[in-house]
Amino acid sequence: MITINIQIKRGNKETLPQLKTGEPAITLDEQRLYIGGNDNTNIPLPNQNDINNIKNNEVFTLLFVINSSLTIGAQPLLIRSPNNGIITDINAIIPTVSDSDIEINIEKTTENDFETNGNSFTSILDNNVKILSGKLTNKSAPIYTLSNNVVNKGDIFRLNIINNGNVSGLSLQISIKNN
Repeated sequence: MITINIQIKRGNKETLPQLKTGEPAITLDEQRLYIGGNDNTNIPLPNQNDINNIKNNEVFTLLFVINSSLTIGAQPLLIRSPNNGIITDINAIIPTVSDSDIEINIEKTTENDFETNGNSFTSILDNNVKILSGKLTNKSAPIYTLSNNVVNKGDIFRLNIINNGNVSGLSLQISIKNN
């Protein structure tokens, strides 16, 4: 059997020559693959650091939607986090103005605690999310404060309505940055 070695141009980025169209080269300092482009440019491909940076800057959302009258107390809708992350923002919106302030607590439990205890939820807020009377979002209310912004993959979230403002319908979005 004949063995054929294929070698690719390699070196540091500063010494990378102009590559022919489709020609590959690897930079040892960046650990990056380059391909020669049609327009006499060297096209860099993502390396592991680029991929990690993209992943670390991704934001995912947990979205609660209640299409009926808000009832006081813990809501039956549960959402499981698909990833680890840090909560960066919480936004609440209602379809019509309320006759009194709406106050919402957000609670979570671990997947393991949920499986063993079922109802072991704790608040992630020091100050609850509020939508003031006559408003449609929480943006004009006093700022909620998080007591726990860390999210682990598998954490389960629910809403606990403290005051419903006699409103039907609510959307609440928790934005979480991957980590």
